[in-house]
Amino acid sequence: MCAKVNPSKSGQRSSTHLLSKPKLNIGCGTDKKDGFINIDKFQSVNPDAVVDVEDGLPFPDNHFTHIYCKQVLQSISPGKLEFVINEIGRVAKKGCIFELIVPFDNIMNRSSVSNLKCFTWNSFSHLEVNGHRSYYFPFNLKPLHKRTPWLIKLFFVLFPIFKRTIYLKYEIIK
Repeated sequence: MCAKVNPSKSGQRSSTHLLSKPKLNIGCGTDKKDGFINIDKFQSVNPDAVVDVEDGLPFPDNHFTHIYCKQVLQSISPGKLEFVINEIGRVAKKGCIFELIVPFDNIMNRSSVSNLKCFTWNSFSHLEVNGHRSYYFPFNLKPLHKRTPWLIKLFFVLFPIFKRTIYLKYEIIK
């Protein structure tokens, strides 16, 4: 499912220029990263390209060496989340760095109308390299983030109001 990158009329860069960058910032908002293709579904934040990830990522297979995704996955329709994660895996090269910042599963985040899903440290564990093959995704994730000690996890499970987001960093294994 590789569509063409269609920059909008508001001065977005050409698709050739965009594809020369091997890094992708999904849902950039106002946090644009140098050296990345900064995409967002809202034209008002002036991304490099307007892309709704629920419709797929309009990039070639195995293109990116680094994918950054901050506060995006919680806004994906539940029926589209698996598709979007597969799209991320499709456009990622083998060994791609995949960084995520997602909302922690607590009552404040769960009650926000913009958060359709919240996450914990184990939300992506079924994709982690552990000798088991994932039948839902054609890739695995090798954790690169520092493991959170169980005592700290316990604290945030007991007092979730103090934890807003989780940072996860993986290498995509194909």
